[in-house]
Amino acid sequence: MVGDAGDLTISQRAVIPLPIRSVFFKSESRGILIGPQLTINGGPLSYQAIVSTPEYTLFGVDITRLAGQAATVAFTGKERIGGFRLDSIQFSTQSVPESGTRRPRACLASFLFNRRRDVRG
Repeated sequence: MVGDAGDLTISQRAVIPLPIRSVFFKSESRGILIGPQLTINGGPLSYQAIVSTPEYTLFGVDITRLAGQAATVAFTGKERIGGFRLDSIQFSTQSVPESGTRRPRACLASFLFNRRRDVRG
């Protein structure tokens, strides 16, 4: 646990491989939550919602400029009331779809297919 009371952080340091272009993750919040904040090497990154369902929202962030570098990736959430879940953190060679395009469904389908393949293989 890192930060103020109520802050929860998970992080890992590794080299981001050269073909990697983005990070996708699922998030669900219950009650009131500030976050999650995604940082790489301590600098905050803006992410966007790709697809929302009643169970979770799939978010994506472009990290193309960080490929090939050692980096600490951290997710921080401030739990206030209820709970917070973070799941399926995945580095991808796919680009994050631009807002307002029809690509989110294709991105979600590819994300889910690759996730199943990773689990099985």
